[in-house]
Amino acid sequence: MFFVMCFAASLLRLIEGSERELHRAVGSSSLYPSWEHMCPGSSTCCAAWRTKVGLSELKRDQMLWNLDHIDSVHRNIPTTSSTRAKLCSFRSELKRSRRLPERLAHDDLEPTYSCSTLERVPYVSGDGPKFLCGLDVVGSDEGDCLVFSLGSNADTQFENAVHKRRPKCAIHTFDPTLDDQKKRFVRKEQERGILRFHEVGGGGESRSHPFPVESVESLLSRVLPNQTTRSVASTTIDLLKMDIEGFEYETISKALRNCNTRGAPIFDQLAVEVHGTNKARINNFAKLLLLCGYQLVSKERNHWGAEGYQNVEYTFINERQAWKEFLLQNPCCA
Repeated sequence: MFFVMCFAASLLRLIEGSERELHRAVGSSSLYPSWEHMCPGSSTCCAAWRTKVGLSELKRDQMLWNLDHIDSVHRNIPTTSSTRAKLCSFRSELKRSRRLPERLAHDDLEPTYSCSTLERVPYVSGDGPKFLCGLDVVGSDEGDCLVFSLGSNADTQFENAVHKRRPKCAIHTFDPTLDDQKKRFVRKEQERGILRFHEVGGGGESRSHPFPVESVESLLSRVLPNQTTRSVASTTIDLLKMDIEGFEYETISKALRNCNTRGAPIFDQLAVEVHGTNKARINNFAKLLLLCGYQLVSKERNHWGAEGYQNVEYTFINERQAWKEFLLQNPCCA
């Protein structure tokens, strides 16, 4: 035990030193609220938590720095003879294949936090499952939770899998695009008690929509009709799953615009398919989540009709979900 404590303390000092060096390079704007406050004590458990968090926050800050400086780094490649040759070769390859830049669109984003309980839900092949962190501790200790599923196309495998593991969760499925046959199927799932179906989608305000859409905050008001505005602002969606064909950018942008002043996090875990190959848009999407206190725990390239680079599945969690998952793996710390 003494050895473990000494090792954790030494590693923590090393991490803190690395973070200080990174902060000096990046500037004060990179100093975000740390997850360490979830366990402020001096116990072995808290030392282990701070070590885990320190490593993840170091990765996060490094990735944020890369996202901010990647273009300038590429523009200022040293002009030695060898690098000039490599650069000319790379540019020639770009000219030969217009699709190459598209294939690089998601390459700057990689997981920053290690989730020990990361799993595919449901554990089947295909385009429907999502990777989740700590499914068995989503929501309250009593098992109550709020789950939003934006976009379904009448594929309710995800909702059924979550309901099986967390039967007390209130699962709401939103999709305004279904035809009559698919609506009948989803309503049968509602009759079985699996979910509640809503013929409205998630969106923002940046463009017109062919279907009725609302912000995530408005969707919360829809499922909590008897709550005041203040009560809605203090309500958290425990798990937000999203596959809405490109509308995820504006939906998340609007949902997180007041992330630092809202009474409670608007969601604890986000499993989202990010569509398209606009590198700047993708990077800004990830930066917003990271700056609002979320960590990236999973990245899965979609090979089902998207060739592995056009659409990518990401999972983000905040410190509340991370701490519950940590306690699940370390019950003596509770």
